[in-house]
Amino acid sequence: MSICKENAVAGVDAVVENTNGDTKLQVPNSFDNHYDNNDMNEIFNEEHQFTGIMKKYWNQRHDLFSKYDEGVILTKELWFSVTPEIISKYTAKLIELAFRDKKDPLYVMDAFAGGGGNVNQFLECFDVVFGVDINHTHLECTEKNARIYFPKEQLSSRLKLLPLNWVYSDPSLPEDFVDEQAESTEGYSTKRESLESLEILHHMKFDCIFGSPPWGGPEYINEKIYDLNHLLPFTLPKLLSVLLQYTDNVALFLPKNSNLYQLQRVTTMLFPDKSYHRVLKTCLHGRPKGLLVCWGPAFVNIDISKVEL
Repeated sequence: MSICKENAVAGVDAVVENTNGDTKLQVPNSFDNHYDNNDMNEIFNEEHQFTGIMKKYWNQRHDLFSKYDEGVILTKELWFSVTPEIISKYTAKLIELAFRDKKDPLYVMDAFAGGGGNVNQFLECFDVVFGVDINHTHLECTEKNARIYFPKEQLSSRLKLLPLNWVYSDPSLPEDFVDEQAESTEGYSTKRESLESLEILHHMKFDCIFGSPPWGGPEYINEKIYDLNHLLPFTLPKLLSVLLQYTDNVALFLPKNSNLYQLQRVTTMLFPDKSYHRVLKTCLHGRPKGLLVCWGPAFVNIDISKVEL
């Protein structure tokens, strides 16, 4: 394990080696030779499903979940979006360090829970974890994968999963607005469900909200510099504005090729104190994976060298 120094755009070099064996799970038969949006919500857990562009993701399965062979399930879409476990662990430990002096119970939200990779690590460090996702299948994966890492009875009081289409959190939308595309997508949170979840969140104040918002699929890497206005479901400024309704501290996992000038402008616009902004470069096996960007007073003056994995 090695940690590199933080500078203007640097941070953590998280490296891990895993040598677990392979155990196949019983899942529907599928076969894929290319990147195809049509079967993104199918469970992909058999080696024969991972061909063409998908092959590299199967080879990375133990980087994503060290306990993968104990029954982890993911949809095809989630293989593109799950944060490697060692980076998720570092993120949780960094946020834990930021609140090291707080005595009250700590509440954290993963705003885009996906398959639960970050949720699992937050449960190791915090008292109550909320996991939010637009996709019911993703929430089912999050719950099942959490049970591999934690007893079911413990999760009943510490893990709260909410179906939510963040689009409905936009206060500028007319009251009768309906996200037709999401409403017509099987398994996606409806407007009614989303509004119910937002009502729950309205009464919460989180110590920190983490999110790895959709980057637009693997094609993001084709951009020399990633335009943060391409994040989903909102541009970066709007996403931060929405999340800041529920917390004073936000941490986002963003593409490694993110536009740093956009980050700087957004920070200046939303945060009066530039010291509230930390940018850490994460790597796996020596290769850059993404930027962990933290905003808020909790991240001022924390010493990242004291993060213990």
